Amino acid sequence: TTFRRNIQGPKEIQLALNVLADEVASRLRRHGVWAGAVQVTIRDADLKTITRQKQLPMSTHLARDLAQGCWELVQANWSMLKPIRMLTVTALAITEEPFAVQQSFLEDAPKQDPKREKLEQSLDAIRKKFGRGAIGAGSIINNDLGLGELSIREQQEEPYADLDEKVK
Repeated sequence: TTFRRNIQGPKEIQLALNVLADEVASRLRRHGVWAGAVQVTIRDADLKTITRQKQLPMSTHLARDLAQGCWELVQANWSMLKPIRMLTVTALAITEEPFAVQQSFLEDAPKQDPKREKLEQSLDAIRKKFGRGAIGAGSIINNDLGLGELSIREQQEEPYADLDEKVK
């Protein structure tokens, strides 16, 4: 996504990554696939571009996991003081089934989150029925970055006013 204005600072970068990761995760779930890695492409105001990739601890199709991997890449490879003009989130190492996670005696192995899975599937169902702008993070309301804005439908003054015209 190329933003309406340059973004900078952790708050704006995280907001953009969360929205982009949500879109990618939604497409992964729709196609019934999992990502084993993520890629972030960053273009600055001078149109210089860097691309970085990272293997994820476990395959996923959840926005939070994708966004976390992308955030780690940005933190390791970008100065928060430097403006960003364009940001891209890409899912890599696509598989039709989640791959097994190597267990460790020294640390906790990553685990799937069934509650988060249900939550994101519910978001997908709402968006499918009512449109992409029907539900999303409150942080994108009234943003000036050009990120997917939520649409708030205003109720008609008379809810059945247009019914008379349809009946005629």
